[in-house]
Amino acid sequence: MRKIEALMCAAVQNFADGRTTTRNVWRSGNTAVIDRVTGIRGTATYLHTIDVELHGNLIATIYPNSQNMYVMDAGWQTVTTKSRLNALLRTFTAFSSITQTKGQWTIHALRDGTVSEDWCGRASVPFTIDWNRWQLQTARAIAEKACPSIA
Repeated sequence: MRKIEALMCAAVQNFADGRTTTRNVWRSGNTAVIDRVTGIRGTATYLHTIDVELHGNLIATIYPNSQNMYVMDAGWQTVTTKSRLNALLRTFTAFSSITQTKGQWTIHALRDGTVSEDWCGRASVPFTIDWNRWQLQTARAIAEKACPSIA
């Protein structure tokens, strides 16, 4: 996992856990994680989302309360976009990844890879924070070394 992706995943995890910070935005290079809260907690108007942007384009929206993540390519099927999306998918979903064959992206939804479908530009996958997942532990370890204030 790349250092910037580890920091991105650690920021998402911090915001999803509801940790209070002085800022609701994490930025590094071309990647940003933005924590958005609207409404009053415990009411029907409350909405907590975490947006991940690459070069100012929205590539993921995470709904921690409903445990859902929407990933999208924002019209840019680049190596960097796919790498950022795969870092999020491997860290916060149990079974998903995006691969590319002959220029066509495919999203794999199950552990054994039996459910695969052509990428249509966006997908919805379940979101969880599982501390036993190796990718999340690795992301936290890298983030703690690189930027102790994020951990």
